[in-house]
Amino acid sequence: MRRITVAVAAFVPKPDTPFAGEAMLPVKELSRRLRAIRDGLRAEPRVRLALESPNWSHLEGILSRGDRGLGKVIAAAEARGGSLAAWQKALRDAGIGG
Repeated sequence: MRRITVAVAAFVPKPDTPFAGEAMLPVKELSRRLRAIRDGLRAEPRVRLALESPNWSHLEGILSRGDRGLGKVIAAAEARGGSLAAWQKALRDAGIGG
């Protein structure tokens, strides 16, 4: 068997889909589950694992359910360089996130 790549990302509910009203797991739980997958596949030399960041997935969830009010958050995050830390600061400043 050749190498395979397994890509794993968090479930992020999107508007106008049957899953729009579903909850997203907290970042800590996403991290725990992704760690369990990584640890379970660590001994498999032919498996390359690509994991999506739980923090970026959380941000994606916020943006996917946002409205025009997020425009200022987007601008603030971009002005700070667009890093994850910049997004988190912009969301905190706006009282969004959790």
